Amino acid sequence: TSHVEIISVHSGKCVDADTASANMERVQQWTCLGAAQTNQLWKLELIQVPKTFDIGYPPLYRLRSKADSTKCITDGNRTLNGTKVTWVRNDGRSGTARIGG
Repeated sequence: TSHVEIISVHSGKCVDADTASANMERVQQWTCLGAAQTNQLWKLELIQVPKTFDIGYPPLYRLRSKADSTKCITDGNRTLNGTKVTWVRNDGRSGTARIGG
């Protein structure tokens, strides 16, 4: 699977990792700068397929950055509205999301 830009339908801007050097950096929207801008390229990795008894429950995915393949987008496992999304080193638990359903 290749890396892709994630573009907001509303703004037309890309999901952008603020920097490739530090942990807990912010994820923001930014003008799309093309394939050379690796902090705007993401890979959707399938982590877990629901078991047969989980019918209707979407698969679990991780968004991994091309700029630093050790980092993923995460919400810090928080559930509150307004939680900031950040970009952290993947510890095996963070950076996962259910898409669809």
